[in-house]
Amino acid sequence: DYRLLLATYSDVEAAGEDDKDRTDAIAAACQSGGDFVGNYYYQFQSNPSSLEVEETKHTSGRTTRGLRMSMGFNTFLQNTALPEWFPLSHLELGRQQVLDTLGMKKDGKGSLVWDQSARGDLMTKPKIEEEPLLPIESRSRYRVVVVGGGIAGLSCCLELFQVCERDGIDIEITLVEGRSRLGGRLWTDRSTFKSKKSTATASVEENFPVDLGASWIHGIESNPLAAMAEEARVDFVRTSEEVTMLREKGEIIDHTRDERAGELFDRLLDIAVQRCWRREEASQDGSGGRPAVRWYAKDLKSPTHNSESISYVEPQRMRTGAHRDSADTSVDEAIGKVVSTEQMKEIAAISEEERRMLKWNVKNVEYALGANITDLSMKYWDIDERHAFEGDHVVLRQGYSCVVEHMLAKLRERGGRFTCLLGSPVKRIEYGRKTLTNPYFCPSQRHKHFVELSETCRVECDNGTTISGDFAVCAVPLGVLKDSIRQGGDDQSSGLQFSPELPFSKTDSIESVGFGLLDKVYVQFPTAFWRTKRVFNKYGQTLFGNASATNPEHYMFLDVGLSLGKEGCFPPVLMVLISGTEAVQAECLSEKELVESVLKTLKTLFGDQIPEPSAFKVTRWGRDRFSRGSYTYLPPGTTDQDLRLLQTPINSNGDSVLLDASETMRLFFAGEHTTTLHPSMAHGAMLSGFRAAKEIASSLVVSSKHIVTDSIIPLSLFRQMNPKAKLTCAFCHLTGQRVREGTLLAFKKGSRQVLSHLSCAETCPEVAIKDGVWSNVISACNRAKSVPCSLCGQIGAAVTCASEMCGRSYHFGCAEDTGWRFENEGKDFYCDEHRYLIEENRKISVEYWLLNAAAGTELACALCGKSNVMEVGQLELGQLLAFQQGARRVLVHEGCLRYTTVAPVAEVASSRFEKDFDNVFGAIDSARTCSRCARAGATIGCAEPGCENCVHFRCARALDWDFKKNRRYRCIPHRESNDGKSIADTFQHALFSPLAAEPTKDVPANLDVGTDLQMPEEDKALSSQAETFRNEKLNEYQGEPVDFRLVSLTRGSIAERWNLKLNAAIDQSTGCRLLSVAGEGAHLEADLHQGDIICTINGMTVGSPALDTIEKVLKILSQEVDLLMEVCSGVDDVWR
Repeated sequence: DYRLLLATYSDVEAAGEDDKDRTDAIAAACQSGGDFVGNYYYQFQSNPSSLEVEETKHTSGRTTRGLRMSMGFNTFLQNTALPEWFPLSHLELGRQQVLDTLGMKKDGKGSLVWDQSARGDLMTKPKIEEEPLLPIESRSRYRVVVVGGGIAGLSCCLELFQVCERDGIDIEITLVEGRSRLGGRLWTDRSTFKSKKSTATASVEENFPVDLGASWIHGIESNPLAAMAEEARVDFVRTSEEVTMLREKGEIIDHTRDERAGELFDRLLDIAVQRCWRREEASQDGSGGRPAVRWYAKDLKSPTHNSESISYVEPQRMRTGAHRDSADTSVDEAIGKVVSTEQMKEIAAISEEERRMLKWNVKNVEYALGANITDLSMKYWDIDERHAFEGDHVVLRQGYSCVVEHMLAKLRERGGRFTCLLGSPVKRIEYGRKTLTNPYFCPSQRHKHFVELSETCRVECDNGTTISGDFAVCAVPLGVLKDSIRQGGDDQSSGLQFSPELPFSKTDSIESVGFGLLDKVYVQFPTAFWRTKRVFNKYGQTLFGNASATNPEHYMFLDVGLSLGKEGCFPPVLMVLISGTEAVQAECLSEKELVESVLKTLKTLFGDQIPEPSAFKVTRWGRDRFSRGSYTYLPPGTTDQDLRLLQTPINSNGDSVLLDASETMRLFFAGEHTTTLHPSMAHGAMLSGFRAAKEIASSLVVSSKHIVTDSIIPLSLFRQMNPKAKLTCAFCHLTGQRVREGTLLAFKKGSRQVLSHLSCAETCPEVAIKDGVWSNVISACNRAKSVPCSLCGQIGAAVTCASEMCGRSYHFGCAEDTGWRFENEGKDFYCDEHRYLIEENRKISVEYWLLNAAAGTELACALCGKSNVMEVGQLELGQLLAFQQGARRVLVHEGCLRYTTVAPVAEVASSRFEKDFDNVFGAIDSARTCSRCARAGATIGCAEPGCENCVHFRCARALDWDFKKNRRYRCIPHRESNDGKSIADTFQHALFSPLAAEPTKDVPANLDVGTDLQMPEEDKALSSQAETFRNEKLNEYQGEPVDFRLVSLTRGSIAERWNLKLNAAIDQSTGCRLLSVAGEGAHLEADLHQGDIICTINGMTVGSPALDTIEKVLKILSQEVDLLMEVCSGVDDVWR
């Protein structure tokens, strides 16, 4: 039990770091003679006069008085220069035993000295073997060693030179790469494939470049990688995303079915992710993160071992530690739950062909991350898309290697200050060596204090080469890092080693984050047998998909020759992508076997007569010892915080995320796995290099001011350090991540660590966030510990009223329960007594309503007049919800609101509140007298046109109306004739849709979570009448080429615009304004036909109370700005 002196404090208040409870605990520990408080041991450095003296009764009956043993030992410490290795566990020894152990005695003056005569075998002081400081090479500039010559390493070198040159700092950089080339996973093959170019005199054969690694630049607007490619004079090629889906014998799958399968899959994804984020984190079971493949190439050997004979091993699914328990799940499991709980007609009646199309959409997701959906986090699988660059996605005609060569040429302009070592695999990276130092002087910045020159870092290569420097950058792929920390294995000794070993914070994320695998197979043929107008029926199209039952892993083919060829020279070269588990299996095949499997797929699609290939190229990124995979993904149990941990620099004392900001970091990290915004992207790797360079540049200067801030540490790291701590917010005391309060964050300041929800922390008045740096979170927690909430009465209230005359405080959630919305009104909160009246419809809590209600006021619904919950038949009225508008506050049952028709009321999908509705007061003001009970407050009208009957929700239920089967209420006289109304009255608007779907088979794409996606029974009946109506209309136009189609307007998600554009025109014969389609390109022109009749718009039937006027239709289509601008002016005189 060795204890290390970490700090001394002037008093217990300073040791308590402004935390009263902690201060009291430390004072009590010191008064007792010394004890632990949390993870740290505290005792007085000098004895206060108030310290209690302990009486000891001996067996002889004699009583002695003195300090307790630990304090007596403390007195001993004050008078003795102890060696730093002295173990405090010797406290249980007697005083003389301690002196004998140390070889010490009292001199004549009562002081302790070393007793050389008594311990002749000891020297004056115990010898502590310390390594002498290592010598340093005489130099006048900083030296940085970058390990890894991919785009991350190259961009780090470039940026570091530019930053240092701008600041006048002299620096030299050595780039070390294990391969014989630079670029890493950016690699262009320029020799395998040929293209023939005919001239007036002869046919010239040229090399045709193809990219074996990254191919695309995703989004070229403001993308630094695109800017670098343009600087390298590389041609951008914009490729069409249109894919022709082929099945056996080259039959083309109907485009409508293709789109429908894609929309269904997108809808399943959206519902699944919404549910996953709303699930409480408290569902942890202590077993750790869900099992997932976290490294697909783990069991694949390097080609140097045995290049063509590897037995296939199923990628191993691994759990993480208990500190990574999470409510997160895999994409596969989450979608499976949606399918099992949502009774979607498409799923129930899906054909085998449509099932294949769904699988194709699954493979399209898997290709993007190199992993199967069984291993992708439902919450974070698409994290890169959230920060994607705008603009076209392009491929590079000359290949990515041109960009690499351009960057290398820019580096070589630095002359002797840049050195590049190729073919030098790195064996060991040291980043904590103790060396002599030399001062660094910067003439242009005399006022700054720079870190002294040293050789703290050293890189050792397999060939014996060593390079020492002040700093090192590790820019190797995540797969190589995984290889470096793997336990066991035949080739463990060949992995990269670190000295000292990487801290737990780093290794835990390295093990937990996933590294996927994507391989390519290029095949060149004598002829391009697939290039037919039937397959490529649109200009610029170069993709066709495999929807057959043969080799579904070959899900898509790209005509590379057609994409990248030019000037009439388009070589017949195809590329197929293989990802995840199938890529592991493919790497276990020989090249011949793999190419034969691709040919088998092509023969299924185009027939057995296809020619034999003239050339091919196969990638094996999993077996490449310098990559060990393709790119990063996040499996269940990991978050974007892990990517932050992978990027944080370290020194010999640990990770910067836990260390004091004043420490100089020595080892920095770059690569696509170290960017929180663009993981798995080539531009993400480039940006990570820029970031690492700036971190090094900022480390060169020693700051004279030591500003202590509140740093955020990953929640998984907090849980590992505090395994028994509850995941409870220090402010609101609610557990886990919550929809309303936000993500649970872990904050650290000094030795203090607290948990807080994002919204709870950022709405505290004293908390500041600047450039991503938080301050005053810990002090806000300390202040709120004794402050009760003015609404709920619990302590932890940190949101104070901004009025100087007010002393009220609230939790974040309680503040919003009073009707305040921080995103609208701002951070300066005002309680209801000091704020202006908010005229918007706001949901409040029932507790807040009660606080403002008169004494004795009954809890009752403003519509039906009934109390909290009342069961009627099989359906409840639901809970009472409270709303406020201005000075008005009301209670309304959920059921009374949800089925209201007298005014447009809808659940607000974007609200952080559950069961939040808009226009509540409009519904109350529009309420009528109930036709059943004759009481006021009825808001559910009969759907029969012209019928004035209106009822309460409970009265409708008492009349046996089942809202689950049909949301559109009908009174008893109009039920038998469900539809004594003409179908022509229902489908009255001759609008148009880009989807030619039969309404009986189409389910609108309404993605609001909780929405019933089943088609109501009445809508099915209306669909039947619609068919009759259609036939009647066709009979009227006998002999004329008119085709009435019944369609539904939909959109892919609530964030997308409707795929529709309308124009308002004047009919010369009647003078009326008519709506007509304005086609937007060939796609719409091909699919839209005048005369199409709208049945539903995202689940609501046209002609129902919700959609019985064109104004209501336009409100739903409000995101289509063009439509509003062109139509609204004619609404009054046409559609009134």
